[in-house]
Amino acid sequence: MPVSKCINIPLLAFSITAALGSAPVGTPVWDYSAIDLSTHAYKVSKAFAVSGSQLGGDGSARRDGNEQALFWVGTPLHPLNLNSTESGLTWSWIRGMSTNRQVGWGKGMLTDGNMHALLWFGTVQSIVDLNPSGFESSQAYGVCGNQEIGQGRPINGGIQALLWTDTSQSAVNLNPSWSSASYCYTTDGTHQVGAAEINNNYHAVLWHGTAGSVIDLNPTGFSSSQAYGLSGNQQAGFGTPNGKPNHALVWYGSAGSVVDLNPTGFSTSYAMSTNGKQQVGFGLPPGANQEHALVWSGTAQSCVDLQQFLPPDAVGSMAICIDAQGNIAGWASYGSGSYHAVEWVPRKAPGSIPAK
Repeated sequence: MPVSKCINIPLLAFSITAALGSAPVGTPVWDYSAIDLSTHAYKVSKAFAVSGSQLGGDGSARRDGNEQALFWVGTPLHPLNLNSTESGLTWSWIRGMSTNRQVGWGKGMLTDGNMHALLWFGTVQSIVDLNPSGFESSQAYGVCGNQEIGQGRPINGGIQALLWTDTSQSAVNLNPSWSSASYCYTTDGTHQVGAAEINNNYHAVLWHGTAGSVIDLNPTGFSSSQAYGLSGNQQAGFGTPNGKPNHALVWYGSAGSVVDLNPTGFSTSYAMSTNGKQQVGFGLPPGANQEHALVWSGTAQSCVDLQQFLPPDAVGSMAICIDAQGNIAGWASYGSGSYHAVEWVPRKAPGSIPAK
């Protein structure tokens, strides 16, 4: 599920520890406007990626309920359907995007009925099948520049983290030598984050373009963890403290740099994306039975519940991606399987003094 796309400053892996210092903490933005991206044609939709004035995700319009890749553009924002029925896609999803690229996966005649990682350049006709030779299925989660990341399942073997540069033939296997399975969720064009399996648990990991460059981010006292977001020297995700529910986490290049973002009173929380100053995700607040979308500015105390900016009939929400300007993509739940794609737009720039 991943998330922040191509809004990142490259981090030199060999100098991570020396460059860390104290973790930067931004001033929260308390005021947001929430834009409902659902339309009459796409009453059910979810947004997973945001970059400037564009968003990506999926929605369902046909009577069969099949989800189709949607790309929101223009003023006001409106969805373009990138699902190519002419080329043989029955289902498709967008999970990541940068300036002129969208990535995700799809299934249909085009892919021989299997899930294949897909790349678009803003139009239905531009679709590229990224599934590598020797892999029965694949998924793409993130893109920056001409670098796409995700994972695939070989014909023989476990799921492997993959990195592409615009073609299926360019696939690089990022699976660490010590891991039986791995996933990759976000890239800044130089580094990649995800999770790798070790001793029947997943550890959040950071790569620098090769399997051998992997850094294990799993903190002491956590049985497992996963990293979903990446920007500058910051990685965002979640972990499972020993014997406790999942907590949203942010790292600064090493396991020891971790900061626990779980807000007071929340039983669980997840961070899905970061722009280097703020992190977004979701958590279960006191007395609630559905998650609320959340945004942090580097500490648990800075958490802002984005649910408050939605209509009162919204029963839950999730925030999945944040861009450099602080725009947030996700969705609101209205019960009974009704989801509306949402963009939260800060009414003040990130780092400004909140209204009193």
